[in-house]
Amino acid sequence: KISLMTTNMNRQRFEAAREHLNDAIAIYRQRLPENHPELGKNGYLSRAKFARRIDNFDTAQQAIKKAYQTFSDEHDCSNAICIPDLPEIAYPRYAYQASTVQGQVLWDQYQSTGKIRYLRHALTVHQKADSLAERLQQKLYIGSDNASLARNSRQIYPYAVGACHYLSGSEQAEKPGSYYSEKAFYLSEKGKTLQLLEGLSKVRQSRSESLPDSLGDNLRTLTDTINELRAEQNQYPETSQTYQKQ
Repeated sequence: KISLMTTNMNRQRFEAAREHLNDAIAIYRQRLPENHPELGKNGYLSRAKFARRIDNFDTAQQAIKKAYQTFSDEHDCSNAICIPDLPEIAYPRYAYQASTVQGQVLWDQYQSTGKIRYLRHALTVHQKADSLAERLQQKLYIGSDNASLARNSRQIYPYAVGACHYLSGSEQAEKPGSYYSEKAFYLSEKGKTLQLLEGLSKVRQSRSESLPDSLGDNLRTLTDTINELRAEQNQYPETSQTYQKQ
């Protein structure tokens, strides 16, 4: 149903897209509790994307808030920008995807109204998304997950750099232009880094596919072992330093 919604939406058949979206959400609600993260990711975020496409920004923001609530059950989503603090997020990958949608909605609201506050809100969202990307990488989501991070980064960092550019020349900005210029440079380089990760993951995938099954299994086992050791090193840095000295 969601794929049918997307197909019809891309063809500008909005009524058909709305019907498929409502059917999909109804099915999710029958099968899942109201606070289930899959309902948030596939149901509410899809509603937000559809609402953004037809310029219904208020509905998009409401849907995004509902999605965030499923990623962190106890978080209060009554404020204008509803992104839970990082320690509270139980599903950081879903929240990362939600932040890309919310950043785009805020950008569109700025384009529609010219109100600079939407740009400020968008930059806040993009910075939170950047922090979520850091958290996901620290948890060693590799391979296809790194590629997924990179794909979403195309919907975060260019918008974030654009927001910094406009804010640096605005009299209504809360900070001096130099702050936004430095922030734009950092975000631009971060986006390039994730694009590089996407390219590397594609190379690794193609190499793995060309190997015999036995060697491919051995390579995956070795990679898993290395990632476990890295995770342990990140968790216990003092112990790892002691081993290195020995």
